[in-house]
Amino acid sequence: MTKFSPAFHAENSTERYERFSIITPSVSTHNDQNLNAGVRKTLYRIRNEAIRTYPFAHFHGKSVFDDSVISLIQRFWPSDEKFSSITSTGRVHADRRVDRVMISIDALTESALLSPVESMFWSNFSAAVRSREFIGSILDWLWPEIIKVRVLPESFLIYSDLILTEDSVGYEIGPHTDAPSRLVTLLFYVPESGESPEAGTSIYVPRSVISARGPSAIHWKHEDFYELFRAPFLPNSFLGFVVGPHSYHGVEPVERLRTSRRQVQLSIRLKQKSV
Repeated sequence: MTKFSPAFHAENSTERYERFSIITPSVSTHNDQNLNAGVRKTLYRIRNEAIRTYPFAHFHGKSVFDDSVISLIQRFWPSDEKFSSITSTGRVHADRRVDRVMISIDALTESALLSPVESMFWSNFSAAVRSREFIGSILDWLWPEIIKVRVLPESFLIYSDLILTEDSVGYEIGPHTDAPSRLVTLLFYVPESGESPEAGTSIYVPRSVISARGPSAIHWKHEDFYELFRAPFLPNSFLGFVVGPHSYHGVEPVERLRTSRRQVQLSIRLKQKSV
């Protein structure tokens, strides 16, 4: 666990940053400095995208990873048998039909399913994007937007999870905000080609007022919302947003796919410190 002391302070912000610590994964003994340098460039590209504030704070862009990094993600993408249905993980209700498979990076690297080279890459990639430097800088950048929409505990811990997902024809997910434990969601699109740009994540507003004090796990029907924007599902592009009471996003029914619907999902989360 490391104390968060961001490199880019907002004026008079020190006190609020002392309210929490960041829990980071263990660093591989074979730390890849080239990969770390590539991820720093990813951070540069993300933070230099414009934050769109309506209907909630979100941002998107292209070419988020260096060519060398995205090529390794594609090369070492796990084979089908390494994934599990998302319904079997407890992340969604078992009675929901969800055409998505997933695996967490922690489960992937702790298993015996990977070759040493594959395991080393995913361990190093996870350590880089979940590092104090990366998570702290994203939070520093988005903190003004976070505190506009979230009432945070006086003292809490920040942690992250990293999962790989792959969706098939028929996948859809209704508008939802993401769970209250999340502060920021980052979706990195890594399909094999750009032949299904329409399969990206959409941003919505409700057709009628929904009274909400904070984010929730409720999934709504598409027909109860207006779709405002859909992030193009293109290789090496991304969509990110601050999770709040109105961060409604989802995926319209995927009626056909001309490429894999693969993504790397990074969630920055909080939990209250135990007394």
